[in-house]
Amino acid sequence: MKVRCVDCKKRFDYDLYSGVCPKCGNYMRPPEMETSQNVSCDVEGSHVHTESVQPEPKTYKEPEISSVHVEEPKKKKSNPVLTVVLIVAILLVGAGTAIFLFISQNQVHKEMTVKEVPVRTLSQKDVIEYRTESNLYEITIDSVTVDEDPEFNLPDHYEAIVVSYSIERTYLGGEGIDYDSFYEIRMTPYLETVSGYYLKPVSEYSIRKVKGIEDYKQADEMGLGEKFELKQGILYYFVKKDDIKALHITSADYDRENYQTGALREIVRMEELEVTR
Repeated sequence: MKVRCVDCKKRFDYDLYSGVCPKCGNYMRPPEMETSQNVSCDVEGSHVHTESVQPEPKTYKEPEISSVHVEEPKKKKSNPVLTVVLIVAILLVGAGTAIFLFISQNQVHKEMTVKEVPVRTLSQKDVIEYRTESNLYEITIDSVTVDEDPEFNLPDHYEAIVVSYSIERTYLGGEGIDYDSFYEIRMTPYLETVSGYYLKPVSEYSIRKVKGIEDYKQADEMGLGEKFELKQGILYYFVKKDDIKALHITSADYDRENYQTGALREIVRMEELEVTR
């Protein structure tokens, strides 16, 4: 049987929903129970009314919160004697460290300033000498050119500079062996730039990789190296275009007994490099 809820006007099947409106939840008595009390719904095709049943409201009681007092932990009393002892110990350790560092720095400073290293200014045409107990080496910068091999894959504003050199050796006698070997030359050639950098030569490995050289003998015949170590040799530098200022060469002693590089002996600054492009 179809009925209509008076409150929300929703039509629904009374038997299907057992008299409860599916929209507002209002309950209606069966149409057979006629009453003259408050009307809550009407049945279609009939003047029978039913009394609405309102659910009792639920009450909510907030829980009571009781305050809890937490006692703070008691602080331990510090021992003033122990505190003073710790402070004095820290000060002594700090003072000892400072004194040690001061003495060490002064010692290093003294060792660095005992020997002043001279700086010689040469031109590209001059000969650079390196003398040991048994040999005199005369190094000449033959040319400064540009290698335009596209395999370098450099940026547009960079170029590969090739410094070619040759070495003449004169045997002076003594304990050394008279044969053409330049292993005891301890000179490091830097390319000084206008922008204030000192560039070391590109590694032999990198140049061999670009040139496709796998044989060490072929690399020696070509003169590849990273220092003055061959009778006829070349050094590579990757540098910005028009940024070459000078060739800055540091010279160090050689300890024959320990086969180690010794103290710095001299600095050569070769100016007026003529770059052939």
